[in-house]
Amino acid sequence: MLSSCAGAAQKQTKYKVRECGPQPDQYHPAERALLKKREAIFEQRFRARSRCEGRRQRMVIADAAMRERELPAAICNNEERTERYLLESGAKRLWPGDILV
Repeated sequence: MLSSCAGAAQKQTKYKVRECGPQPDQYHPAERALLKKREAIFEQRFRARSRCEGRRQRMVIADAAMRERELPAAICNNEERTERYLLESGAKRLWPGDILV
């Protein structure tokens, strides 16, 4: 059985081989505007969430360095920046199973 994509490509419709269905430029102008607005809202929320998470991570690392505490394991996700902060601050890394006092 052919997928809808393969069927569309074999019928030689107005779509190109890898296009299954209408593309954004083929939508009605009102639909296109709504799609762009939705994409913009998603990007705005995604960037805000990323900034917040990055700032929160830096604050926890700085706090751990100032107080000479160990970092929670949730922050240590093998990121180069985290490794660099750990090395520069001298903070200790927590591993799963470590006991917090």
